[in-house]
Amino acid sequence: MTEVYAFSGKVETLDFGRMAYHIVYLPEKIRKLLPLDESPRLRTVGFVSGQPFQLALMPTAGRKWYLLLSRKFLKKCAAKLGDRVDVEFSLDDPDAVDVPPELRHAVETNGRAAQIWEQMTAGKKRGLAYRVATAKRAETRQRRVETAMEEILDFGLERDL
Repeated sequence: MTEVYAFSGKVETLDFGRMAYHIVYLPEKIRKLLPLDESPRLRTVGFVSGQPFQLALMPTAGRKWYLLLSRKFLKKCAAKLGDRVDVEFSLDDPDAVDVPPELRHAVETNGRAAQIWEQMTAGKKRGLAYRVATAKRAETRQRRVETAMEEILDFGLERDL
């Protein structure tokens, strides 16, 4: 059975250079229960104020971990900066990648791309899949699939795969 971790945290700002992000810090008592020394960016799946998420725990330079919450996501949670949110999560499969059907089909029907795809890290695959999945229009999704395929093939060339 998968362990579920739960806490209530305040939505805060994390300044990163000229950027500011909305985050919620992981409490120290929960941090101590997780294998963050071996895997500092653990993938998680859970809920923030009832809204589902799949995110990685991110470390700060000061060895504190947080979840990065977009403004759009916070709006779904009916939360804003300074509010407390209820978080519950479990550790996710670090190699899991949700690949949009269009991208999956393009990769599977191109033998070279399929071979390279198998050599790519889960993080690289997730990045390509995310760009395709977040397109709203079919034309944009198709264009992003084409761009992703170019990147996959370039990845293979750069690494002599």
